[in-house]
Amino acid sequence: MAENYQYAVGIPTINQWPLLRKHLELYAEDMPNTPFIILDNGRQGIALDGIGKPGQFTLLDSPVNLGVAASWNFLIRMIHIDVEYAFIVNDDVYLGLQEREVDTLIYRELSTKHVILAHGDKGFSSFIINREMFEMVGPFDIDYYPAYYEDNDYVMRMSQLGLEPVNIKALTPRVFYGSQSIQKDPSLNENFAKNRQRFMDKWQSEPSKKLQGENN
Repeated sequence: MAENYQYAVGIPTINQWPLLRKHLELYAEDMPNTPFIILDNGRQGIALDGIGKPGQFTLLDSPVNLGVAASWNFLIRMIHIDVEYAFIVNDDVYLGLQEREVDTLIYRELSTKHVILAHGDKGFSSFIINREMFEMVGPFDIDYYPAYYEDNDYVMRMSQLGLEPVNIKALTPRVFYGSQSIQKDPSLNENFAKNRQRFMDKWQSEPSKKLQGENN
């Protein structure tokens, strides 16, 4: 990792362990010196033995599904204890980035900004947020449970502070399946309409189509 611009990766998961395992094996080769934290919301019986360097992948189990927003908050807070940049990635995407590419990205494009939230062309399926941004805007709204519109809401809150996310194509996952967890368990999407209405009532506007539905 770049000496002065440290980061760690957080991945929440609920029912995609077989797919995620394949991705972790690739990440172990792509980013061998980067720490990863896996938050299992689905009691999937995940075993990380044999993947990556000893201690590279940390597994945390939740007794209940925290939902997307609370999972992101938990991982971001945990990562920000030790490093400045939290890199949050969906379990059903594969970044395809080499460690040196992430180092260069942070050094050349992100470190020049005081506060930063950056994502690729697939919205918040993979994003980087630094400590300053998270402290200024606050945590993601956990009332958008279990998923959808927590990302739109965050962007609206950023805009109130004169901030906006940065789109960096390098953060677009090489492999993007899109909502595999919901396809496997449709009940995870039961509050979609309710969450959309909550957003509209709160902001008196339609959610951005650029982010809509791209966070699971």
